[in-house]
This record gives sequence, structure tokens and C-alpha cells, in this order.
Amino acid sequence: MATLTVTYTPQYEGCHKIWIKLPSDTEYCKFLDSSASVIGTPKDFDIEVTPELLTCLGVSDINCSQSITINGLIIPCCASETDPAARVTFTFNATVTQCKRYLVECKGSGVRYIEVLNPGSGYSSPPSVTIPGADPAIAVAYLAADSVDYIEVTDPGAAIAPPFPPVTLSAPDLPGGVQATAQIRELYPCGDGLGTISITDCLGNELNVSTVEPDVEYYICSTTVPVNNQGSETTITPVVDSTGCCTCRNYRLTNTSKFTAQFEFFDCDHVFNTYNLTSLATVDLCMIQGTLNFLKGYPDVTVLDLGNCP
Repeated sequence: MATLTVTYTPQYEGCHKIWIKLPSDTEYCKFLDSSASVIGTPKDFDIEVTPELLTCLGVSDINCSQSITINGLIIPCCASETDPAARVTFTFNATVTQCKRYLVECKGSGVRYIEVLNPGSGYSSPPSVTIPGADPAIAVAYLAADSVDYIEVTDPGAAIAPPFPPVTLSAPDLPGGVQATAQIRELYPCGDGLGTISITDCLGNELNVSTVEPDVEYYICSTTVPVNNQGSETTITPVVDSTGCCTCRNYRLTNTSKFTAQFEFFDCDHVFNTYNLTSLATVDLCMIQGTLNFLKGYPDVTVLDLGNCP
């Protein structure tokens, strides 16, 4: 969780009451520093950034500011809060670790799953499976009676991205047979298959986000430079304008396929979420602009920007 660090010079031994507010406010947010103090020796006091603190300060998100001017008071715990002589005022600029925006581009990957569209007929032996590409995937077909039952990917290949290359099965060898058809349905995570990028999000949480669907661009907001665990197929590029980390929009997602789509996003509170959208379902979600990242189901999901969140 993010913290706001107050640095003050103790005027008393022992604990202090610490009151802080914005210059325009009249009421103070009150905290207690019960740790021992040395008179005249500056010390730091960390305040956890909670929704209650943001409400008290009258701001929606300190991560969208580079610094905040804070007015404060320190009062010895043993003194009366109403005694003007016991109060020591201070003013400081609370530096906020800015959440910066990064563009993630998943260029391509290897084949995980090939779906049989038409099993065909008239095969006395399994047909050959051909997938074009500079680094093509290799797959083997298996029969049930004289039709194709399923296809096993024995080598996923690399640098494959939507629109997927065609999958061709050889023609049947028996008279009157029907040629089977198939298509690529799912790819592995980009690069070396780890499927994660390590970040420190806008709330100060260390976590991993995924990059799975190739040929998809999305954004992540991080207070540290993301660590790319993907390999050469994924790129992470800093974005000069990071205002998108503070823009929340309402999106309508519709899954038009017969498969469940899976995606992840940062909600308006900068909390990381994953979501499974079932076949032919629709959902409205508010999220930080551009952070929608499909794990499965792209491009079968349509995304409509509904504007500001309700």
C-alpha cells in the first residue's frame, strides 16, 4: 500500500500527536506517533494512504499529483490539544511517487490449441497438418474411425499472431471422403512462456500482470520500471503522457464466441482484477483507460467505450 511520509522535528521526548491537512482545509486528519523521539532530531512518520485518508484530505487520488503541500501540527501526547503553547506547526511538500504509463505490445507466440472445425471422413491414416510461418508450429492429427478426432501440437513454433495462419489437413485417401478442417484457437504467452511482467502498481503493491494474447496492445501503470519476463516477443515502452493512469472509463464488453474469454484490468481504485466473460455474455466495467489485457478470447470480444463511469 502507498504511504505518505511526514518528516518532522520532535520538540518533546516520547510520543506525538500529528495533525495534517491541506492548506485550504479547516479540519485536520489526526494520527498518533507513539514511537520514542529525540528532541531536535528529525524523524519520519509513515501514514498509510487509505480511502479514509483521501476523503479526509479531500483528494481523490494522490497518485495523480506529483506533490501535495501539507500543513501540520505536532502536539505532545501529554499536552492538551487546545493549548496553543503546546502546538508546533510545520509545512512540507509530500512528494508522491508518480505512477507512469507503459505501452505493452505482445508481438506473437506459439500455438497452444488447434480446434477441429470439421472432422471430415475417409481417412485410413491420420492426415498431415501444415501451418505456414517463418517459425511454424508442428502438429499431429489423431483419428476416431475414419475422421479426425483431435489435433496435438507437438511444437508450438513462434511469432504467430492474429489473424492466425491457416491450418491445412491433407485430403482423405478413401473414395468419397471429406477433407477435414481446423483452425488455431489459442496461443501460448508471448516470448518464453512465463507470461508475466513484474510491476509496482499505483498503490505501491508489487505484483505480476500477464501478457498472453499476441498482437494486442495495452497499458500498465507502474511506479517502477516494469521487469519484462517475456523474451523478445514482448516490448515495453515508456509513454511520455501518463495522464491515462488517472483516467477511468466505463467499457461494455461482449463475448461473441462460444468460448469463455478471460481478461485482466485495473479498476478505478487501481486494484488489479481478472474476469471470465462467458460465451455470448455482456458486462459493463469501469477501469483505468487502456489497461484492459486479454488473456483468452481476443479477437472474439467487442469493446465499446461508454464514456465516464456512472
